[in-house]
Amino acid sequence: MKKIFAAMLCAVMVLSLAACGSSSNSGTSDASGSAESGVASTEDLTIAFLNVTDSLAPFPQYIKEDFEEICDENGWTFVGYDGQGDVNNQTDQVASVISDGEADLAGLFCEDSDAGIQYVEDLNEAGIPVITFGSDVSEDGREYVSCFVGPDQDDLIAKEASAIAEDFGDEEANYIVLSGWEGQYDYLARGAALENEFADTSYTMLGDVQYCGASRDNAMEYATTLLTQYGSDIDFIVCFSDEFALGAQQAVEDAGLTDSVKIYSVECFAETLPYIEDGTIEASVTMTSQAVADKLAEVIPSVVAGESIDYTQSIEQELVTVDNAADYEGVLQY
Repeated sequence: MKKIFAAMLCAVMVLSLAACGSSSNSGTSDASGSAESGVASTEDLTIAFLNVTDSLAPFPQYIKEDFEEICDENGWTFVGYDGQGDVNNQTDQVASVISDGEADLAGLFCEDSDAGIQYVEDLNEAGIPVITFGSDVSEDGREYVSCFVGPDQDDLIAKEASAIAEDFGDEEANYIVLSGWEGQYDYLARGAALENEFADTSYTMLGDVQYCGASRDNAMEYATTLLTQYGSDIDFIVCFSDEFALGAQQAVEDAGLTDSVKIYSVECFAETLPYIEDGTIEASVTMTSQAVADKLAEVIPSVVAGESIDYTQSIEQELVTVDNAADYEGVLQY
């Protein structure tokens, strides 16, 4: 009887160990706690591409176009969602991706970083791995994200600040700031990085940060208002996108202050290069959509396989000044 009982006990233990072994491949990934994909390979992927906008700003617009082309080349099914810069649209679109149940993977460029926390949590609960790109979710949501692909915001602003320091050094100087969407992570991160870069300087911000959305016209209007208010007291303008730098350039020209107010930016446009070459805009920093699309394609196989990878997957960024602007002619996409 004892021998029979011992045999039964051994059998139960073997079955229990087998069950434990099989459960180790499910649930959360080693790297981030995000949902693992059930897809065995990248051959038949369906990717839900949740973009902040397909038309209002060139950076997300061209990421979408570049990545869709990569999907076609790889035989991946690309399902695009245009958030149109509206958090309510993106909320509905995330819900649609989950209810449709077709996506093997979601790419998310958040309109609002705090709202994004719920998006990635819901996608994770539905078993859909998430890669954020362009702009990340707020920190509390990153445990549900496999990785972030995009600019290194601290490095981006450090390069912009280095150009400012080259011109102003330890002098006292006043500046204004033109930013983008108020709740979007990339602009929040750039604002925090700028504060850190200027913490030990004698530079003083005049007025409040001006949030321009994705509008050059807004940037021109806000810059005009501040130039009217502060005039020649403004020594330089910090822009968090060339979209705003180009609006600021027009405002400075209209105010007749081109010789006294300097403009610095990031997200270098091809359109900006002539202004950098003639000194109307002092400097910008590259962050190309093609680099983001290529990096997305690079990390997707690892995410699908449930492999551990670094959370932040940064793209290359270079400072563009009068000294090297000609090198980027014919290189930048927009």
